[in-house]
Amino acid sequence: MKLPNSFTTVTPLSKTLAMLLFVSLPFIGFILGINYQKTTVIPPSITLPTPTPRIETNLPTKSITPIITSVFSSTLLNSLEYKYDKNKFTVTKGTTITLDNKNINTLSFSSLEFSKPVLKIFDLSSVWPPVDSLNKLFFFAGGDYSTTIRPVTVGGKTYKFTRQTFAEGFPVEGEGGCFQGGGYHDDYFILDNKLGFLVNSSFSESGCGEESKKINTPNPQTLEDAIKIIESVSY
Repeated sequence: MKLPNSFTTVTPLSKTLAMLLFVSLPFIGFILGINYQKTTVIPPSITLPTPTPRIETNLPTKSITPIITSVFSSTLLNSLEYKYDKNKFTVTKGTTITLDNKNINTLSFSSLEFSKPVLKIFDLSSVWPPVDSLNKLFFFAGGDYSTTIRPVTVGGKTYKFTRQTFAEGFPVEGEGGCFQGGGYHDDYFILDNKLGFLVNSSFSESGCGEESKKINTPNPQTLEDAIKIIESVSY
């Protein structure tokens, strides 16, 4: 089949188009090849080391380090182990007073609801007799009463508290013989003639007869938490 002359005749336009294709096709092919390589080459995989979890061992029994407020030099109390809830109590180390020219070191456990420490632990190893020394540490000289605090078990032995109570009251003017008053309870016992444990609580009462109001602080749960601290003690 013979093609028409318009398809086979060389013209200036056909020469120009042929020249453009001759020059541009290599560049177009090069660019297409680079883009194709980017889509087919798989980057090498990198394996990251698996971190080893850190496991804490030998956790301390005490939740936080006690606050030291004064000269403190009790080896016995420093070696004492105990457990307590740091969200309920703060622990303070200090020296209460000097007896027989010897410092009596203490650990005090305070709660947010009670102005006085709920629990105090005394190092009585350097004084004798320890019971008399503990009595001298009281803020008042009260009488002995029946305790309402349950016995505690420490080191396989059961101990009962002795209670001293100081109370005072006075009539309320214009209330027809009604009164108001209050006081403190100090419940204590001695462990192995070395450690003295003292639980502090307070009470108040006002009003008349059945309408009188009685308030005891700290609350029963806080007192029970203090008892559990005592029962966790070891040395």
